[in-house]
Order: sequence, then C-alpha cells, then structure tokens
Amino acid sequence: MYEHFGSFGDIKQRQQLKFSRDGQEYFVEVLPFSDVYGLNWLIAIAVPKSDFLAEINRNTQTTVLLCFVALLRQ
Repeated sequence: MYEHFGSFGDIKQRQQLKFSRDGQEYFVEVLPFSDVYGLNWLIAIAVPKSDFLAEINRNTQTTVLLCFVALLRQ
C-alpha cells in the first residue's frame, strides 16, 4: 500500500484495494479513523478472495444443480 499512496498520512478517506501475495489474491479496505483526543489510526481489513467468494461459488453450484433437476423433471 505504501507504494500506492506514497505515505500512510495521505490516506484521508476509505480506500478499497486488491493485491496478490504468494499466488493468493486479497481484497483490502483501509479506513482512516481519528477522534477529538488526537487518535489518528488507519484500520486495514484484508480478506482472501477465495474466502470471500467461497459462499458465492457454493450457491452458484447449488443453483445449477437445482436447475438441472428441474429440467429433468419436465
């Protein structure tokens, strides 16, 4: 991320990014957070693409199977 923004202090709003590491793709969301007491944080959440899409792929397989069964019953 540092190469993308130049400085972490330059991140002023929510950012959504993708990156790859060791052949695995990740979705990343970076949220700046600050308060009146001087707290100034960046909250980063990284989720592997395979985890994110696992439920979607399972539902797609179930839908295809149900469609196939429906076609056979006609």
